[in-house]
Amino acid sequence: MSFRADVFAAAARLLAAGPVYFVVADARFATKLGMIFAGLVGAPGFHALVVGRDDLARIPREAPAYVTRAARQRMNDPALLAQVKPGSRVFAPESESELLTCIVRANMRALAARRG
Repeated sequence: MSFRADVFAAAARLLAAGPVYFVVADARFATKLGMIFAGLVGAPGFHALVVGRDDLARIPREAPAYVTRAARQRMNDPALLAQVKPGSRVFAPESESELLTCIVRANMRALAARRG
């Protein structure tokens, strides 16, 4: 599985210049993003915030902020939504099919096990 390299490359360039924020809906994804950006120049400036857990108001107006689609749907802050980068998918197109196939197969196995 691969992520959208263009999104991460843009964020890495911005991170070299100052803080960058990612707003996500799932704490596990926040952890994964932290691991991805940990080795980069400016890594201490990386911030992953989770909707419903973290204070999104702490994102400075001038800081670049990315919001996942799931997080955007859960947010209720028009000023912050106007400030953030447009949402984009983070998985490469070839990975989307692979991920969906994996989810469907896992659900089919779980359903078969229940019917036992």
